[in-house]
Amino acid sequence: MKTEQMTIMEITKETHSLVLFYLSFLKDTDTDHVFEVNHISMNSVSWITAHLCNTADMLFFKATGIENPNIPSWLSQYGIGSDPKNIIEKPSFQETYSYMNDIYNRAYEMILQMSDETLNIDNKLKISFGEDFSIRKILYHQIRHEATHAGNFAWLCKFNGIKII
Repeated sequence: MKTEQMTIMEITKETHSLVLFYLSFLKDTDTDHVFEVNHISMNSVSWITAHLCNTADMLFFKATGIENPNIPSWLSQYGIGSDPKNIIEKPSFQETYSYMNDIYNRAYEMILQMSDETLNIDNKLKISFGEDFSIRKILYHQIRHEATHAGNFAWLCKFNGIKII
């Protein structure tokens, strides 16, 4: 019988596979290039990839209270509201891509090991969605957040002249 944890992990994995699909096309582009649309600077492939690493650490690990033993020094610069122009330590795209694979693989295992009770407890960062502070809602938000950025990668493919479909 499929558990809720298996379903959350499966949707997380499927969402992440969409990001990896787009990155497979973008990896050979100038991943630091910043496109402008209507005089608005978009985030680069490299910045979004590093940002997804940051939020994966925050939502999979910090919010659940599970230690992430492998935090690179550049990670904290890519949080919510960070300005790409103010990044001091810029890792290579390959480094962020590799770290992303590592953190997601650890997260899949972590999700499967959670009990039903763990999904119901309040997250450690005290982030709420409506009035719900549960770890379950944090994991749902992680899925939504990554899917949103998958859409950013789809646009970046188009801006780079990469035809997907």
